[in-house]
Amino acid sequence: MDRDREPEIVHGETLEPAPSDPLSSSSLSDLSFDADDLVDLAARGQWRSLVDNLSRTRSLPPHAHLTHLALHAVSLHKLRRFPEALRLVQSLIAGVDGGDGDPFDSPQFRYESYPEEYPGRSGSMLPFAIRYLYADLPQRIGDRPQTLDRLYSLLDLVRQRAAASGDEHWRRREAFIVSSLCCNHFSHREFDVALALLRELLERDPSEPVLLSKLGHVQLQIGDLDGARATFARVEKLVEGRGVELENLAARNRALGHLVAKDYASAVREYDECIERDPADVVALNNKALCLIRALVTGLLGLPQMISILHAPAFESSIA
Repeated sequence: MDRDREPEIVHGETLEPAPSDPLSSSSLSDLSFDADDLVDLAARGQWRSLVDNLSRTRSLPPHAHLTHLALHAVSLHKLRRFPEALRLVQSLIAGVDGGDGDPFDSPQFRYESYPEEYPGRSGSMLPFAIRYLYADLPQRIGDRPQTLDRLYSLLDLVRQRAAASGDEHWRRREAFIVSSLCCNHFSHREFDVALALLRELLERDPSEPVLLSKLGHVQLQIGDLDGARATFARVEKLVEGRGVELENLAARNRALGHLVAKDYASAVREYDECIERDPADVVALNNKALCLIRALVTGLLGLPQMISILHAPAFESSIA
């Protein structure tokens, strides 16, 4: 196996190992006796149940211990228990001298360090989520510079391994890290940096609807309305017939355009259609509520109307 391949759990999702992975199993569920149950809890967003389950002391082989720790840290992150999540991740590298290099490039995270348990296997057993959380968590407790340093270091590592292996997993991880960096810079109104990152990635993959949507969002923020409309139009063409998730992405883009134009009624209609297609579309639910609040503040909607909408059966069932 390429020494740089790693099982991946990010935000409660698992990715199958690439075909050249030394593990013959097709998924992480084959590696950990209760991984199916744990991943099912994560998929259903039952983070407290996950934390309760993973907090119990148990004897596990090294790869399962790392998988469980990754899920535990993700669960704490989802519950906004950021200091606990950071302590958990840092516990892995306590006493490890990484110097100026990668603190996770340690023999303790490699299969060949445990020949009796993994005969003939080599490579990293570290879930990628641990690397990502190690980078992301400092900003959650007020240390944004540390997060930026670690995210850019992680981006360099991911790009090196993508170039060396040509593996699509690493390309997907690169897009994920760039997206995280864009959100970070975007939230601090560093739009020029966000644009540069997105355009660099889109040069290689100009038909990625999620990245294009983020580009359109930045264009709206800097006042490039024509550019945003053109970008969103490209997304519309790309997502046609590709499933509810991408249809809702395009609809949320349209709603954002209406929001910028202060056409809250049209924005709410778009979000309603998203919720009808997918009652679990949290972004649409949250943004619909924001639209209603803005409409109320600007006097475009009376309080009785807003209350009646919020208590409508369709809206209540969508947030139950």
